Amino acid sequence: MLGELDDRLLATWNAALCGPAPRALRYLGVAGRVESASTTLLAFGDDRPRPLLAIKVRRDPDDRALVRSEAELLARLARIPGIARSVPRVVLADRVASSWVLAQTALDGHPMAGNDRDVAPALAWLERLHR
Repeated sequence: MLGELDDRLLATWNAALCGPAPRALRYLGVAGRVESASTTLLAFGDDRPRPLLAIKVRRDPDDRALVRSEAELLARLARIPGIARSVPRVVLADRVASSWVLAQTALDGHPMAGNDRDVAPALAWLERLHR
């Protein structure tokens, strides 16, 4: 699965979102329970010390609707001026091998930082996501 994921990500690399394309990606699994129905990986490029992407691999091969819903919600959050710069951008929301995958940009700092008015939609989204 990682080979196919590599191929897909590198073939459609978006330098505007992710910076210069790496020659290769390497992955690190996030230990612990980040989300109960997915496995989370961080993707690093070449010898870079910080991750370029955060990747959620859904455990249920029928989770298309959940992946697409999360991608849509991230896109909506990215249009809110107060938090737009601190919302991850979706790079890939598709089936890879037998799993549904959501790859998004990895952010430095505090994701979805903003004022209380702008954070309310993000909190509602997070609540909806975890139901």
